[in-house]
Amino acid sequence: MLRALRWLALLWALAPQARAAEVPRGREVIEVDHVPGKLGAVIFRHADHGRRKRPDGTLIRCRDCHHTLAGDEPTSAAQLQAMRCTLCHVGLGEAPRVIGGKAARPVAALKPDGAIDHRSILFHDYCRGCHQAQRGGERLLAACKVCHEKGIGSGVLHGRYDAERQPGTALSWLRCAAGQRWTGKRCDGAAAAVSWAEAPGHCPEGYRLPAPAELHGLLGCAEGGRGCRPCAQSPACAPLLGADAGSYWTSAEQGEKAQVVRLADGAASLQPKGGAAAVRCLQEVRP
Repeated sequence: MLRALRWLALLWALAPQARAAEVPRGREVIEVDHVPGKLGAVIFRHADHGRRKRPDGTLIRCRDCHHTLAGDEPTSAAQLQAMRCTLCHVGLGEAPRVIGGKAARPVAALKPDGAIDHRSILFHDYCRGCHQAQRGGERLLAACKVCHEKGIGSGVLHGRYDAERQPGTALSWLRCAAGQRWTGKRCDGAAAAVSWAEAPGHCPEGYRLPAPAELHGLLGCAEGGRGCRPCAQSPACAPLLGADAGSYWTSAEQGEKAQVVRLADGAASLQPKGGAAAVRCLQEVRP
């Protein structure tokens, strides 16, 4: 009898359907914050999900979310490192990354006016369908608030978190410089410093580099870039970009150089295209 019990214990330990997947130390609770917005990060607790079961009665495995795993769980440190979503899925509004001939879509797309297209959020597709499944009469998700603890309102769904239209114009400016992330209140992170050739690739699909006159228009400059105000003191620039005083590439080029405009005072200068400057992106939005 004792021998039989030992065998049963061994089989239970080896059976994948009887064990919850182990979670790497320090990743027991993670914040899913790849898509900015007023709701903040979604707090994901591995333990809560590890206790849930799939339709066949087995416990949820790593592969159910980390869909590129060859097996149910990672078997090496390299596989653990490869389980980050952003290794394949690019940031908000960027063009899909092609991996192995297949397009890995971005974490979310932007609407033409610069607002987040909430229907395109990657995590909604991967998480919501599973949460909404009926299993033995158990409703795993009764409302959006289960994950979004602050709740969902019309102002959240339709608010602009990433771009703002310049009053009196058809121009919609991304709030943050390339490399930064809009949190709903401010731009976090450091602005990217890239060459002129690289700069257009740092703008989301549908966005472009500004012309010098468009940056000067934000600063209230007269014709020729005279009499500019600092961005922080300009009625047009401050509400859109805050107190930004950085230097940004424009679309204007001349031979091996391209024009850079400084938001601190509107100063324009020709810089070598191989040099480094920050990137601001805009698009024209027509009614």
